[in-house]
Amino acid sequence: GPARVESGIDERPSAPNVSPTVQNRAWPDCPVYSWASCCAGNPELVRLIVIILLFLILASLGSALVFLFRGSGDSTRTAKALTIRIALSVGLFLLLMGGFYFGLIPPGGI
Repeated sequence: GPARVESGIDERPSAPNVSPTVQNRAWPDCPVYSWASCCAGNPELVRLIVIILLFLILASLGSALVFLFRGSGDSTRTAKALTIRIALSVGLFLLLMGGFYFGLIPPGGI
């Protein structure tokens, strides 16, 4: 656990560019703190995650198009591919919003 001083305040090193909300958590083993401290000094990692998600979104959209044209009247595969695309898009949106909120993505972009 974190080292305590007599005043009871954590002596944990602060992660650069991470909001005080994340830095001042009482639980340093919290997954949000770990993820934030991991990505805060490494914007290339966030950029890589965004690029991978965009590629997966395009792949899902392409597979839906293939299922639409090659399908034999069964639209469930097309609907599943489009559902996956929507889920990935919402996940990417939440990742970007969380990144801006926690300071992992600088205001100038990634």
